[in-house]
Amino acid sequence: MKRSLLVGLLVLLLYPSVVQAQEPELCSPEYISEHVSEIVSAYNDAQANVSDNASALSQLQTMQEALQDLNDLCANIAVPGKPGQESIGSGTITDPYAFGVTGDTGEGASLRVVGYIRPADNLIRNANMFNDRPGEGEEYIILTVELVCNNDNPDRCESNYLDFELTGDSGTIYSHPFVVYDNEFDVGVFAGGSGQGDLVFLIRQNDTNLKLLYRANMFSNDVVAYEAEPSLSTGVQITATSNVNVRNGPSTNAAVVGNLPASQAVIAFGRNSDGTWLQIPNGWVFAELVTAAGDIQTLPVTSQ
Repeated sequence: MKRSLLVGLLVLLLYPSVVQAQEPELCSPEYISEHVSEIVSAYNDAQANVSDNASALSQLQTMQEALQDLNDLCANIAVPGKPGQESIGSGTITDPYAFGVTGDTGEGASLRVVGYIRPADNLIRNANMFNDRPGEGEEYIILTVELVCNNDNPDRCESNYLDFELTGDSGTIYSHPFVVYDNEFDVGVFAGGSGQGDLVFLIRQNDTNLKLLYRANMFSNDVVAYEAEPSLSTGVQITATSNVNVRNGPSTNAAVVGNLPASQAVIAFGRNSDGTWLQIPNGWVFAELVTAAGDIQTLPVTSQ
C-alpha cells in the first residue's frame, strides 16, 4: 500500500503528462503505447539534469515502478473488443461466469460474486487480534458471494466457505486460511431462498485474473468457475476528479478506509439504489466526485 502511494506521488511529480493528458480507452493498445512513451520520455528528460549515480539510479527505479504499475493495471482489466468479452461465461476455468453474473452450480442452486475487497489486510487484522498478518508479498482478499436455491429444488441448499478455492494466473490454488471472521459464507436455505456471506483468501499480491472455484464434492475434481474480480465487461471505469475518500459504506457517516487519488482510474462494479455512491474494489466513493466513462445506472444495486 505504501509503495503504491509513493509511486503514485512520484508519477504525479515527475510524469504529470501521464495523468493529465486526454487519454484513449483504458488499457487499449493506444493507451498502453502512449503511456509507455510518456514515461520513457519523462525519464529521458529527467536524466538530462542528473549529475550523480545515486540520482540516476533513483530516476531509473521510478521509471521501472511506473511501468510496473501500468502493467499491473492493464493485466487485470478486460478491455472491450477482446474475443469473448461480451460472453457472460459458461462456468469453466477457461470461460468462467462473469463477475456479478449468476451461474448454475449443477447442484440445484446458483452462485454469483457480488462483492470484492482487495487488499483486505486491515479488515482481517481488525476482525481478530490473533489473525495472522500477511507474509512478504501476500495480501488478504474478501469476496462476497450470494447463493440462490432453485425454485424447483426439492431439497434444501447448503454451502459454506469450505466448498471454495481461488486461483489466478500464477497457477496457485488458494484455500480458506485459518482466520476468525464474523461474516464467513455459510448458507442453508430452501427452494426460492437465498443468502450471502464472505469468503476470505490469502493470496500473492501480484496474482491476476482471479477465479473463484466452487467444488460441491470434495472427492471430485469437477469445479464451477466464477470471475473473482470486476472487469470492464461488468463494470464502469471511473476517474477521481480530486483526492476522494473511500468509505466502508455508501454514506458520509461510514468510516474512511482509504483514498482514491486524483486522476486515478478504477472500475466501479456496484452502486446504491439512487446512484449517488459507487462501489469500487476497496470500498465506496461519492459519485459526484468522480468522472464515469459509462452509464453508472447500468451497474447493479449492491446496497440500499
